[in-house]
Amino acid sequence: MRMAFGLVALLVVMGIVLLLSTTSTQRTLDVARVGVPALREDVAPRPWDARGAASLLERLQALLGEPTPPRAELAEAAATAAGWAAATAPGSRENHVAVKLRSAADELAMATTAPDDPHRGFARRHLDDAAAALAGAAPREIAPIQGIRDQLENLQRSRSEQARELQQ
Repeated sequence: MRMAFGLVALLVVMGIVLLLSTTSTQRTLDVARVGVPALREDVAPRPWDARGAASLLERLQALLGEPTPPRAELAEAAATAAGWAAATAPGSRENHVAVKLRSAADELAMATTAPDDPHRGFARRHLDDAAAALAGAAPREIAPIQGIRDQLENLQRSRSEQARELQQ
């Protein structure tokens, strides 16, 4: 009887700890969601275009094999994807695709002529993520967390583009 009572008490305590942990996690996510809009950059939004995103994905995949991808085309691709990212909700599939396309264009712009350049590998991974999201694959993370990661990545790409413009 004592053993059964001890087991029930242990289960009750574990339930309380789990409840408190879940509540704390939910509060943290709520606080993070409030900060996400502040992470947006000042870019003119462009309406989301799924067909345009698919064709941009194909074009960037084709540019992976080129020794010197056209920088102007990559800058235009990054600007288009930035507009899509600005027009879509953080954490959404469309926003994730836009951020990954922008990241891929940015990585290709930093790539050298070497076929084993690490920037080409990073661009390939970003394009694979974008292709999976366009195909409707389930996100690997909870939407608010993915939204925050995407917003931070988007800002990082913006700063990278600005630095590259200053160097030219």
